[in-house]
Amino acid sequence: MTNNEFISCDICNEIFNLRIQMGNYNIPFNIVCPNCSTKIKGMYNLENDSSERLFLTNAHKVEEIGESFKGYCVELSAEFPTKKMFYRDLSSPDKMLKASGFTPFLRNLTFYPSHELATKSVQNSMRFADFFKEDWDFLYAYFNLFWNEKYDILFPKLEKLISKIETSPINKVNNKMDAAMSLHQILVTATGLGSVLPESSLTEYMEIAKVIGKDTQKPDSSILEYSNFLKNDFNNIEKNALDVVSSFSKIYNQLIPVVALKNSSVLDTIDKDEFGIMTTNFEELSSFYAQSYEWILDNIDIVIGLNNAVERGDSQLCFNKKSLDDLKLLSTKYNKLDYLKSEEAFSKPAENLKNRIRNAIQHFSREIDYSTQKITFIDSHRGKESTERIFLIDFASLCLENFYFVIYILELIYNLRKISYKSEGIILSEENVNVKSTQAILKNEPAKNKKIGRNKLCPCGSGLKYKKCHGKNRGMVND
Repeated sequence: MTNNEFISCDICNEIFNLRIQMGNYNIPFNIVCPNCSTKIKGMYNLENDSSERLFLTNAHKVEEIGESFKGYCVELSAEFPTKKMFYRDLSSPDKMLKASGFTPFLRNLTFYPSHELATKSVQNSMRFADFFKEDWDFLYAYFNLFWNEKYDILFPKLEKLISKIETSPINKVNNKMDAAMSLHQILVTATGLGSVLPESSLTEYMEIAKVIGKDTQKPDSSILEYSNFLKNDFNNIEKNALDVVSSFSKIYNQLIPVVALKNSSVLDTIDKDEFGIMTTNFEELSSFYAQSYEWILDNIDIVIGLNNAVERGDSQLCFNKKSLDDLKLLSTKYNKLDYLKSEEAFSKPAENLKNRIRNAIQHFSREIDYSTQKITFIDSHRGKESTERIFLIDFASLCLENFYFVIYILELIYNLRKISYKSEGIILSEENVNVKSTQAILKNEPAKNKKIGRNKLCPCGSGLKYKKCHGKNRGMVND
């Protein structure tokens, strides 16, 4: 279902048709008036019951014009790619039919090999947004209890929480190992995180991380030594990583169409000159990209240290004969990437890091044309300039790549933590000895709450959210 609204530019009075695909999330948007170049910002409110849905800056709503309209049309959708600004003529039945075309929902079905895959991909990509809206603050509080060693409070609460998750393999929480495994599997499964990352990437990360604990009874001495070297930093690394995850959650609604397309391997098949993501705020994405990139560079030492331990039997010895301590002496953090060798065990997920774009963002040398959704990045270094132009939808994809890498390092830390616990004699409780791996859980079905989330579609098939149809649920954690 689409809804038509008409707005007028406050500066030149140019009238636009907003063609809005009704859905589950608010729709922010940015328009540049093609007549006077005024930047128009707006929000279409779909998440809250309100008589006023449309909020505008540098424009105002006008009465519906209907079939007499001839002018620019802007498609808006939070869940699907949209057609970039185009001219629409509704002055005659034939022209109206031609101008209307597919809705964003129907057009989205054509981007995928099957309608079933299109529907499943979009629905899966929405799970992460729904979890953060209701339950993230409570899960973060549980991590905080863990980091601060408030085990007398955490263990019973965590045990009650995992009992609500159908696919949780943990039954009891009696020690730090039980708690670490429970928190990790909730993070990867119940949050919907497993639906944000492509299955191939998540599987790859977990397979790489398995190298850390390939012999669980007697871990490699160099890995154990590196684990003990890092163990006092585990909590701080996790905390800062989850702060990046929190920042990611604030822009995630803008990325839902890209997540769905990317995870189904169809992102590069759409015509990016014609289609894009109108609901994405470039400044907000830029801020996240810069923050996540800096976090990655601060923590890339972990990847380098593990490569050293596995490839050379010494976590401090790099392939270029330098020491891990030499990283502290580098003039720029980006030069740390020179200490990565692509064919070494832990390096592959670093291949998508884009330093030129990171530099351009840091130095504010970038601009976007919201009409074409093309971004120009200018990286100046030692008197030389290099320019890179990409579509906004591809920049959103790069933000996702950064996020994937944050999750990758979290996976490494989780496995190093387990090695450290085992070396201290802390092992899984007997009730949990047959626990399945997170990877095995994900291969079955994503973890689900035993109750229906308030923002999930009602199972009656009405198309409405559960909270607006057959009942209410206060969420997974704070029940």
